[in-house]
Formats: sequence, structure tokens, C-alpha cells
Amino acid sequence: MAFNGNINGASAAIGTAAPAAGTLAADHKFYNRVFLENKYTDIMPAVYGKYTAVDKHRGKTAVWNRLDKATAKTTTTTEGVVEASKKRTLTRVEVTLDQYSDNYEFSDLQLDHGVEGVFTETSEHSAKAAQLTENLVVYTALQGGTNVRYGAGVATRLLTNTAMTTTDLDYAISALRTAHATKISEIAKGSQNHDTTPINAAYVCIVHEDQKNGVEGLTGFNQIDKYAASGVNMLPGEFGSYKEVRFVADTDIPYFAGEGAGAKDVYAAVMMGKDTFGVP
Repeated sequence: MAFNGNINGASAAIGTAAPAAGTLAADHKFYNRVFLENKYTDIMPAVYGKYTAVDKHRGKTAVWNRLDKATAKTTTTTEGVVEASKKRTLTRVEVTLDQYSDNYEFSDLQLDHGVEGVFTETSEHSAKAAQLTENLVVYTALQGGTNVRYGAGVATRLLTNTAMTTTDLDYAISALRTAHATKISEIAKGSQNHDTTPINAAYVCIVHEDQKNGVEGLTGFNQIDKYAASGVNMLPGEFGSYKEVRFVADTDIPYFAGEGAGAKDVYAAVMMGKDTFGVP
């Protein structure tokens, strides 16, 4: 918690002893309370998952069920013949819930005479920290998946030596199509405005802010200001699109420092469809 200001004419931090009295008379002492404002992301990857309520007093296990995919029938029906019944295949997904908590310490002196606004700001700070924690948990789980495409199609992260290309994106788009992944965003129709682009229903790809310039330079990338319906139903952090993918940039998505070829940093973008993962 940072505190920036003057107490009796001298700088001080919350929790330290009060500085020596200034030159003003005791009855004219004042506080200049200016908190350093931290920028917190408004991007919450959990909103792209499928929420499932976990009732109180029902244990710490969340459960999702996934049915097998539909397939086309390849034989014709014969009059008077009853088709053999089929059984559905159900995959049960279970996860044990983990809990994260933190606390902030204040002395009785601070509680009785603390700088006005410290406790309100600390409450807001705690809420933001909870959001960042949830984001980290979700990103870590998504980046730990097995459906992975390393840059240029290399076999492992240790061999990764190139930035994301349109070939990598096309591969991921094809994989999502093959898996019948549902697209997240609705279609943005074209308009009569000059130099605008209609945006199809799309998957979402979250990248690190450091990747943003590279993505914007890809052939076929559409800047967000080129959208025909710019400002309408934009995703938090969205900055553009490529074919069937809309891109979101987030500073807090983890990356793998020094784990690529030649000790390069490896950035792990996450591309997904609707209800790709569960959120208890």
C-alpha cells in the first residue's frame, strides 16, 4: 500500500512513526492525502467459461458433464424396421476447489486516528487483488492445457524461437472448427462507412500486451477502428481481429520468461470458443 503526501510538512508511509512536527502551529496541521493510483485490468478471462454454482454445505468438488459429439447418420431408414437404440457417452469432469485469502494489518492507533480514506481504499485494493488472483488461476489452468501449438510448429516450448504467425493462427482456428467449438461473439454487420470491415462471429484470443504490436502487423489483421460497428459490443481489451478471431490484450496473462530457444521469453496466447472451460 503506497501513500504519497505530506504529514506536518514531511513525507511518511502508512504504519511508520509520525514525522517531527512542522513549522505550522499545532492547530493548523493538515494532511495532504493523495494515493498513488494503480491501474488494474478490467479483463476477466473467467467470463468466457461456463459458470456452475457450487451450493453451500455440499463439499468442495465442482462437477461438469460433457456429452459425446453428434455424428451424421450414413444409412437410410427402412419402412417397418425399428432403428437400434444408441447410448450416449458422458464424460464427467470433477475439480476440487481451492481457496485463496489475504489480510491487511492495522494498529489500534491507525483504527482510531488513521488517515481518512485508508480503509476504504484498502477495501477496494483487496477486491482488485482478488480479481487479479482469479485471473491468474484461470490463465494458469488454460495455459496448462494439452491442445498446444508452438510457434512455427516446433515440438516443445524449449525450441520456440519465432513470434506468432498467420500460419499458427490458421492452425488454431482449424483445430477449433474441427472440435465444433462454438464461437463467442455475435456478427457485426457491415456499414456504408468508408473503409470499414464487417466482423463475423468469432473465437477469442487473449494475448499479452507485449504481443500486441506483432499481432497488429500480421497480414489480414483488422484494427478495431476499422470495425463497421466500432464501439458496439466490443470485448474488454479488444484491439482487432483476424479472420474468425477477435483479439484481446492483457498485461497480466502469464508468459514463460527465458524458457524458449536461446533463453527467449515465450508468450502463451489463449484462443478459445464459448464454454471451453468450467468456472465454479
